[in-house]
Amino acid sequence: MLSEKWGLESVDVRIIGGMVLVCAIVVVVGVLFYDYDFNPGVTDDSGSTGNSTNAQGNTTTPINQLSSTLPAVNPSPSVGPSPNPNPGPSPTPTMDMAKVVQIMDQYLRSIFPQTHIPGLAIAIVQNGKVYYINTLGVKNVTTGEGVTPDTIFQIGSLSKAFTATYIAQLVDKGILHWNDKIKNEFPPGEFKLYGDLTDILTINYALSHSSGLPAYSGNTNWLLFNESYNSILYKFRNVYPDAPFPTYEYNNIIYCLPAFYAQKITGTTWDDAVKQNLLIPLGMYSAVTNTKDFYNALNHAASYKYTSTGKLVEWHPVYIDTVGPSGSMGASLNEMIHWLNFQIADTGYYDGVKIVSKKYLDTTKTPHITMDNTTQYGYGWLISDHGYIAHAGSTVSSESAICFYPSSGVGMVVLNNQNPLGLALNTALQIKLMDVLNGNYNTDPWPAQRDGNYVPASKPADYTKSPYPYNDYVGVYHNSFYGNIKITNNNSKLYCYYGTNSDPYALRHYNDTIFIDGVGGVAFGFTNITNGKAKQVQLTLRDYTAPLDYPSQFNRTNST
Repeated sequence: MLSEKWGLESVDVRIIGGMVLVCAIVVVVGVLFYDYDFNPGVTDDSGSTGNSTNAQGNTTTPINQLSSTLPAVNPSPSVGPSPNPNPGPSPTPTMDMAKVVQIMDQYLRSIFPQTHIPGLAIAIVQNGKVYYINTLGVKNVTTGEGVTPDTIFQIGSLSKAFTATYIAQLVDKGILHWNDKIKNEFPPGEFKLYGDLTDILTINYALSHSSGLPAYSGNTNWLLFNESYNSILYKFRNVYPDAPFPTYEYNNIIYCLPAFYAQKITGTTWDDAVKQNLLIPLGMYSAVTNTKDFYNALNHAASYKYTSTGKLVEWHPVYIDTVGPSGSMGASLNEMIHWLNFQIADTGYYDGVKIVSKKYLDTTKTPHITMDNTTQYGYGWLISDHGYIAHAGSTVSSESAICFYPSSGVGMVVLNNQNPLGLALNTALQIKLMDVLNGNYNTDPWPAQRDGNYVPASKPADYTKSPYPYNDYVGVYHNSFYGNIKITNNNSKLYCYYGTNSDPYALRHYNDTIFIDGVGGVAFGFTNITNGKAKQVQLTLRDYTAPLDYPSQFNRTNST
């Protein structure tokens, strides 16, 4: 749900998203990440039977009571930007960088052991000079191999600025125009949005998240249900806007459209175009644009979740290729320093080679839509009235952040391989840097960020066991927007298979007929249970085809 400003949206990980946007009636859910069991042969000690039923023999805790029955939980990541760290005034152009680095290093070392993050890489620069570079911890807990400045991390929504810069190159060459209508290159049967959005959505509106369509809509379809981009885009003709056009609503599906539009015109895929036009000229030779190449990189960081029961669990890198232009890239600290210096220099040149004209590079970092009273969104960047430009990249199990102050030329990039405390640390470090640059040396933003992003697991005070045998919940259920889910029972433990996703997601009993998928950040409320079968299950996944935040109901299929 992978924060909005500093880049926390990030799915760019408010969550998800999870990366799942939890609907309003259960906004407290976020990501409830209990121990994820990768072995379906484990018995759930919560028990599978009980004796509490209502007069009709149905579930006693309706899904619309989840907001009052579920505990406060960890926010779910999203592939997107993060929350604004309540900045102070803009830093002054002159400062003692040696002192800045000393304070930041001492602060990082003091809090890093509290984060349970396996590995981290960080750099602070000013006007092309690297003043601080440091790596802590390991890239892989199992092997014990340490992080180096060349270790590749998934960077999530930091990919968006690369996409925007590539589009700026095409505009610079006259191949595209910012106000080109997306529909011009998509067949009517392939691209259609709600109402008149089809006719008015242009490249610039897509890159600035100005469509008014619900934030994060479509994320769950690819993250959990393994649905293709074209299939999700087809469904967007029925996605109801949350706000009038144009309004800022962070959306990964819509953000991809300019890149796919460009592919139809140039004949070059986004992956190849970014590699040839940005990564190679910027000297980012080992950076990758897709999950397969990330996996195959010898020096890549494994990804981890820190569970609400206090366990570090390795989690496979999120497959973000479905929305590649929004968040599928990976890069090392050394390479991100190149990118950071290029942005701070703001000439459009790198190492004497023109990447893009300054005019169109600046366009990506110019406010185009208002996010709140002090923050605007450009194209792949958040621009703050407090003098910084930033973004965060959040996946389910890795976190990245970049920020810089054009007035002073100071910038920072942080990469780590754990969620959710990785997000908390990155945000705390941005706030701390901002404080230090303003002469406030003794602040400690970590506790507030830690407590805001991580909540230990707990059971409800009125906890009751499931009133029905677990087999009553087993079956295939269908929803028109999301597709099928399959619930299985293995040794008294429920698992969910979303769509065509072959990964089993353990459902931990929460209370009565409510179960929790801690990885996906989804609550399941089984209802209408008669004759040994639940007829429906309501999930805390928003029904985006409705104008309000209704939960999504999945109905048992005839085959089960």
